[in-house]
Amino acid sequence: MKKVNATICTGQNCYTKGAALFKQLDNIMSVRIKNSITLTGSDCPGYCAECGASQAPCARVDGRLTTRARPAEVLLTTRECLA
Repeated sequence: MKKVNATICTGQNCYTKGAALFKQLDNIMSVRIKNSITLTGSDCPGYCAECGASQAPCARVDGRLTTRARPAEVLLTTRECLA
């Protein structure tokens, strides 16, 4: 089974702009997705340097950077990567 790696920025800027919502991901993920994703938080992995601090919160799913990310968007990108 393919595994998808997702890293959520939990640095101060991203956290205050909504990264705390990623705790909700567990509630909306199916069992299949939960078994197919390695979800980690990282204290400022530097995504803002790529996209700008105003684009927070940021997440990277299998190399795809998502800005102004919300849990549903991360879930959608994960599904696309698994397809």
